[in-house]
Amino acid sequence: MPLAATASATKCLNYLTTTADTNRSASRCHKLKCSQGSLARAGASLASSSASAPPVQGATLRSSLPPCQPTKARLQLRPSLPQLLASNCAPHYSNSPRPLAAKTHAAKFRHRHLRHPATTTVNKITDDHLALLAFKNGVTSDPSGALSSWNESTHFCNWTGVSCSRKHPHRVTVLDLSMLGLGGFISPSIGNLSFIQSINLSLNGFSGEVLPEFGRLHRLQYLSLRFNALHGMVPVNLANCSKLRVLSLAANQLTGSIPVELGQTLPKLERLLLFNNSLTGAIPSSIGNLSSLTSLSLLDNSLQGIIPEELGKLSNLKSFQVAANWFNGSIPLVLFNISSLTFFSVTSNHLHGTLPPSLGAQLPKLTTLLLGGNKLSGTIPASLSNASLLQMIDLSTNKFSGTVPPVFGGMNGLFRLVLEKNQFQASDAKDLSFIDSLVNCSNLQAFSISYNDLGGVLPLSLTNFSKELWFLSISYNHFSGIIPHGIFENLISLNVMYFSGNDLTGQIPEHIGNIPMLQSLGFADNKLTGYIPSSIGNLTQLTDFEIYGNKFEGTIPSTMKNLHQLTTLYLSDNSFSGRIPRDIFGQLLSLRVLDLANNSLNGTIPSEIGGLINLQQLLLKGNELSGEIPVSISGCAVLEDLQLQGERPVDERFKDGMTMRKFVEICASHDRIMEVIDQSMFSQEQEDGDIEHGDISSVRKKIECLVSVVALGIACSVESPNERLGMNVVAAQMHAVRDKFVEFGVHGVKQEVSPAKLTIPLIYSWHSPTDIDR
Repeated sequence: MPLAATASATKCLNYLTTTADTNRSASRCHKLKCSQGSLARAGASLASSSASAPPVQGATLRSSLPPCQPTKARLQLRPSLPQLLASNCAPHYSNSPRPLAAKTHAAKFRHRHLRHPATTTVNKITDDHLALLAFKNGVTSDPSGALSSWNESTHFCNWTGVSCSRKHPHRVTVLDLSMLGLGGFISPSIGNLSFIQSINLSLNGFSGEVLPEFGRLHRLQYLSLRFNALHGMVPVNLANCSKLRVLSLAANQLTGSIPVELGQTLPKLERLLLFNNSLTGAIPSSIGNLSSLTSLSLLDNSLQGIIPEELGKLSNLKSFQVAANWFNGSIPLVLFNISSLTFFSVTSNHLHGTLPPSLGAQLPKLTTLLLGGNKLSGTIPASLSNASLLQMIDLSTNKFSGTVPPVFGGMNGLFRLVLEKNQFQASDAKDLSFIDSLVNCSNLQAFSISYNDLGGVLPLSLTNFSKELWFLSISYNHFSGIIPHGIFENLISLNVMYFSGNDLTGQIPEHIGNIPMLQSLGFADNKLTGYIPSSIGNLTQLTDFEIYGNKFEGTIPSTMKNLHQLTTLYLSDNSFSGRIPRDIFGQLLSLRVLDLANNSLNGTIPSEIGGLINLQQLLLKGNELSGEIPVSISGCAVLEDLQLQGERPVDERFKDGMTMRKFVEICASHDRIMEVIDQSMFSQEQEDGDIEHGDISSVRKKIECLVSVVALGIACSVESPNERLGMNVVAAQMHAVRDKFVEFGVHGVKQEVSPAKLTIPLIYSWHSPTDIDR
């Protein structure tokens, strides 16, 4: 081949690789008189070096047509030389076949690049590529750097979270960027990913609306945007995604109603998850047309109205969750005919009615039955024993009555049974046989029958419950007898134990210290006697201890100083005696509530109480305490409720409903402020000196300062905590008082009336008449 021909062919090829205008390309090739053979031989020669030379990139021709052929094709990525050869690059007027070398190279390129697009480092500027770049531009927060791979050095099909089709190269089919903490907005360009089948952007921080452009994605089968900060309405356009199988928009801030259209054009939809939003309106009856639906989750919204009967047509439904809404009416009986149901939750609504007698027989696959927080009545169906796969049962806070049938013994997987706050009745051992049947439930972890009308002797079978049991509550019934000792020998996994509000007698077993994981313990309002066992000190995880309203006596055991996690301690209304232990309350720094009221405690209030920096309530009234209130109590910075003795001070001035707070409010003026202020705050010598030097204004300013601080104290001590000033407001106002009343003394020394010295108690209930003057 002549050198000139080779040069012209080379020029032609170079021109083809750098020129976007196809008409100009064809004309240029014609003018250079490039034969197909010379063009191919030059191409083969240049192709041998194309691996080392970087491909030319930029806008160029539609790849479905020969690049040299005149066309009005839209622009795409400018191909490299091997791509030109692979796409029949030749002068448009030539019909001769390509040389073998060109055919071979093109075949290799197709195999290496087109069948495995993710392996190439060449990015074509396609619609999908542009859509992804626009999506990246919408991301304003990427804490993990997940999108750092989204750059031109890596083919977009190999970007993090992106998968492309093998059948259709360079077409995105999957976008999965879940759980990356991304923030920003979702670009509308995502609607250009016309081949995409799955989009998962869940557990991020995207804001903005759910885009109507999603409705253009006719191949979309999976869309999950749950746990973001999206707002607005559910787009009606989503009904256009007829292949959709999963639609999850849960845990956002969506408003408006559920589009009726979703139930009309999505025949393949299997999971509709819209929980934890602010959706309103009713459930569209058209949802009953979604014959493929297996999971419907609408819980935690503001939906209302009745549950549509049409939902009974969902013969494949496995999970039905509409809890925490405003539904009324009764539960459609047709729902209990869906034998495929495994999870059924309607808790926290306003539903009424009774349960069908055949419930257990009709729902043999049921594992979860959650009906709590409604107005349901009637009895527990005996057929429930047929639902032997049940694991969770919650009938709490309803109006169920009658005796509880012993239907639970065959439920080997049962781990949660909550029957509290109903009207169940029992008077003898036979009525309590359901408790005995639970011994067979070896996986039982939580059991509550509190707030019912159950009586009789507390069954000893409680001691043989599952060793996995961590929550046990029988409070506020009419159980009698003693606390079974075996509980503290066998149920070593207990975290919570509430036996309050019964007629139990006897003592707290010494073995109580054998349950190291116990966090909450309640025996309040019973008829228990004796002492607090010293082994109580072994419960180092204990946070709440309530034994008020019994007949306990003796001293408070010193071992309680080991309870460093304790936040609430209620020992009131017993017969405890002796002094308030100093070493105990110097250690319990987590205490928020200390209630020792109405006992026979004597001595003084230990100064160590001032170290309880988290204390909010201190109730000591009704004892035989004496002495002064320790100054250290001012260290209880968040103290809201201080009751030392009685409900009002014992003084002639406090009659006819007059309280200390009212008295202070009356005296909070320039004329009477000193009646409620400790006189020792101002030395007589200093005051006389101010008057002697004619500095009457200094005295007035001090009094004005006191009035301001006392007024602030009154505002902080209103009865309702919700009406009290916030601490940030209090701090700001105290600073303002300080700044306003800073003055220079007679000797030129800058002096300041410190608001920190003006401590106003929040609940005033002193005992001694002399305390009124303090």
